[in-house]
Amino acid sequence: MFITLFGNKRLLMANGYSFAQTTPRHWYCSKKAKMCKARVFLSADESRVVFRDYNHNHDPPVYERTTKGYYVKISG
Repeated sequence: MFITLFGNKRLLMANGYSFAQTTPRHWYCSKKAKMCKARVFLSADESRVVFRDYNHNHDPPVYERTTKGYYVKISG
């Protein structure tokens, strides 16, 4: 599932964690700066996962949807 943050930044939500896009097909954990190495690779049309590593070193974030449809991180 994809979510959109305020400012139109898109994140991939998978297995309860958020992933930021680094190349057209590669998504890395949003906590990559905190040395989390979890990642997901999608097919070119983004319809399926072709590789996944869900080994996170932190708890999952919690996002809340605003009335305008954007998501805001409230913890994590």
